[in-house]
Amino acid sequence: MDTTGEFILSEAEKLFMKYGMKSVTMDDIAKHLAISKKTIYANFRDKNDLVISLITKMQKDDECKVKQALLTSENAVEEIFYMMNCVKDILSNINPIVFYDLEKYHNTAYKMMMDFHQVHIYDSVKTCLERGKSEKIFREDINTEILAKARVAQINWIFESDLVKNGKSSLVKLGLKRVKLSNGWSLTPVGKSLPLQDLPLNLVVSPSKKYLAVSNNGQSTQSITLIDVASESILDDKTIDAVVITTPDHW
Repeated sequence: MDTTGEFILSEAEKLFMKYGMKSVTMDDIAKHLAISKKTIYANFRDKNDLVISLITKMQKDDECKVKQALLTSENAVEEIFYMMNCVKDILSNINPIVFYDLEKYHNTAYKMMMDFHQVHIYDSVKTCLERGKSEKIFREDINTEILAKARVAQINWIFESDLVKNGKSSLVKLGLKRVKLSNGWSLTPVGKSLPLQDLPLNLVVSPSKKYLAVSNNGQSTQSITLIDVASESILDDKTIDAVVITTPDHW
């Protein structure tokens, strides 16, 4: 495919992922690109051919990302997190109606996507599990074939769920944020931490739910830290002056 075809695919992808396949016409794509429809048809037979070419491109991109995860990760667990983050970034920018439109109006492309899950994702998950076994991270007695098939089935269920197709829930919310390991533990992406003082024991939420006050009660400087909930940032940290408590004689 020449550079013109690649450019058309790249820009059409943005429209399809935002509005769905059915809602975007060839006229819309031509207008968005400021080119004639004749130029589009010189590269793609029709809209269905364009969609199939787009799915093929996206699958090749996904294969490259999986290979990158394998090459750059230090171990199997890091590889899992890398792939989770990649999937999250991809799916967070896709309108759920895309999968409904693919199945109903571009069935060949839809079958390509589901076959990709059955073959490539299965192989990737199985390879990662085998890597974890060889690195002594996962148990040696796990059945990597069954676990890989189970993961593919989970992903397929999410893609085919009416909750996703109807736009009532996102792909990420339905389970792609969490991976269950063979030992029963679940992995989620690392959270965010804030540098508090020594021994933070007490936490109070403001009535507006906008702020957190944390008391630092350690042996070093004691203080109260004020945190903005929305931005997850520290607004202030006030040192608590030493207080001398006198005990009444009758105590």
